[in-house]
Amino acid sequence: MKKVLFVCKYPIDEKYNLKQKFNGQINSLINMGYDVYYFAYDKNNFYIVNGANKTKLKSISNANSSLYLHVFAFVDLYRFAKKTLSIDFDYMYIRNEPLELFGYIMYKETSKYPKLKVITEIPTYPAGLVSPPNKAVGVYLKFSSMVLKKASKYINLFTLIGKQSDGYHFSRPAINIENGVYIDDFSLRSPKLQKNEVNIIAIASMSKWQGYDRLIKGLANYKGNIPVKLHMVGNEGDGSLKEWKDLAESLNLVNVKFYGPLYGNELDDIINKCDVGVASLGMYRLNFNVASVLKIREYMARGIPFVYAIVDKALDDNLPFIFKVSNDNSDVDIEKVAEFALKFKNDINTPNNMRLYAKQNMSWEAQFKKIFDVVDNLEK
Repeated sequence: MKKVLFVCKYPIDEKYNLKQKFNGQINSLINMGYDVYYFAYDKNNFYIVNGANKTKLKSISNANSSLYLHVFAFVDLYRFAKKTLSIDFDYMYIRNEPLELFGYIMYKETSKYPKLKVITEIPTYPAGLVSPPNKAVGVYLKFSSMVLKKASKYINLFTLIGKQSDGYHFSRPAINIENGVYIDDFSLRSPKLQKNEVNIIAIASMSKWQGYDRLIKGLANYKGNIPVKLHMVGNEGDGSLKEWKDLAESLNLVNVKFYGPLYGNELDDIINKCDVGVASLGMYRLNFNVASVLKIREYMARGIPFVYAIVDKALDDNLPFIFKVSNDNSDVDIEKVAEFALKFKNDINTPNNMRLYAKQNMSWEAQFKKIFDVVDNLEK
């Protein structure tokens, strides 16, 4: 059985948006027959995890501090990844995170293991599309990019999620991949819909590229006969949540409700009561026309029809349970969204049909097969 060291910042206890992606990747690798190791931490300890075995590597006294979460968690991650390479892995799959000296040393250490294939995922390509929150972070990220470029000679393959590449990144082989979904992470929707109204749900970390101001303004312009309610679920991202709350209030919209982040049964319950979901509507703000959107995959796995505004290569635009709007700054036509939603009021087959499509077309297994097929045919 081939061994994979999966390197990402994985908080065990924290409710963290990216954990579902990491869980999906790890579980998919296990289902494919790989022996997977990864690092994780809680408020007290830093661990290495392999199946049911969780081995403590160090104690942590300040795991909830901003300094640990944004700096020293990465130091621990790279330091222990370097030490763990002696297990004799076949692959190391690294989600690119801020790098510094310890990150470079980790990459350099891989050169001592001839059979090891190093794969680095760039989750938003090209980098730099999302503005840093302040100048200091911007300087840190620029330095991190310089470190990655210097370390790239130790990387066999870059996997890029975002714009189409020319087959290379920092002069090293690169392929484009898409985000996948691990179906079992999501409950299948059991619709409990209101007959005489349309309920729309938007689930996200509220940032400008979600473009939900287009939705709120569209709701203000809506003149249709059937009542429409908008449910906004998610935490603050970059200040947009406050802006959108203020926008809804200034437009006197009593049919927009902000919940904050919801998880588990609470999230399932509100999804079951909603007719359609909304994926990102503002990717044009990052100059993206094509993207691989995680929320689209979640909606597909859950079986809730949705509105979207981007070219996603995993979608056939003719699918009956998706509704595409323009990828620009125009207000969303809520009357058309309501018409779309009404088609599914009495449709009991759509949730299962969507979930099946996700399983067949959006799996992490398919992405990893593509990755390993390429990297296994590259020279070290």
